[in-house]
Amino acid sequence: MELLSTSVSDPRLKGSRILLHGACVRDLCPEIYERFLEGRVPLSACPEREHIGLLTSKISTMITMSSPSEITVLTIDGSPHCLHIHHAVQQARRLTGSNLKIKHFVVEHQKLYEISEDAVYTSRHLSKLQSLITENKILKRNQRSG
Repeated sequence: MELLSTSVSDPRLKGSRILLHGACVRDLCPEIYERFLEGRVPLSACPEREHIGLLTSKISTMITMSSPSEITVLTIDGSPHCLHIHHAVQQARRLTGSNLKIKHFVVEHQKLYEISEDAVYTSRHLSKLQSLITENKILKRNQRSG
């Protein structure tokens, strides 16, 4: 199902565990995608065609109307568009004041990584990232692999 085409009061969402995934994940990483489906209601989003404001608004309203128990975000790492899905979910929880459990995952070269909420937060704050780079706590661009 597509996030923006799904009713926020769809009975399948009530108290559910939601898998909010980048639309391309299903095609690019089918095995990983399939593992995440069990026990979750899948909703796809593509910030290349859907503005982060629309995504945030829809997710906020969904949290309010359907009270999901958890949202798991699964996207492709390195995509500036997919990163918006992680940000939209965090912002929606903040706007609603919900204690909703959120899990973040990315796929890089067919390898799955769980991402902390601190990492999602930091990705929104370039000054914090720059401080980490300056302190050599993360690799500089010319030091990265792949």
